[in-house]
Amino acid sequence: MEKLSNIDKKLLYRLRIFLAIFIIMVCVIAYDVYVGTITVFIALDGLFIGILLGFVVGRVFHISWDYDRSKVIGRLDKIGIIILICYLIFSLFKFWILEQWLHGPLLTAFSLSIIAGIMLGRWISIGLNIRQVLYNRGMV
Repeated sequence: MEKLSNIDKKLLYRLRIFLAIFIIMVCVIAYDVYVGTITVFIALDGLFIGILLGFVVGRVFHISWDYDRSKVIGRLDKIGIIILICYLIFSLFKFWILEQWLHGPLLTAFSLSIIAGIMLGRWISIGLNIRQVLYNRGMV
């Protein structure tokens, strides 16, 4: 637990939220697969696309060491703000973009699998960045 004490509480809270959303979305997707709304392969495709997007969006927060508080912190930087704006634009128009190929409940289920992947990708990306900062400080 020593490693957690070196991570800012807001950053830990953000990671927990990403993980909780991922778990909820996976449950919803599993139900959609069970009732036949979406196939496993399409759901996994959406999850994979989402993970890739999540790694890009995970770059939104610059993870660094705060020497004053002796903790790992996350903050927005200029590149992160640009990525966040692009992500928000994609989020607003994803139904319009995806409806060229998918329709109805399948589109909704596929979008949920993308969202789940984004949350997992962000969780992994930020976690790896935190680990790298702690490693550089000799704490891992």
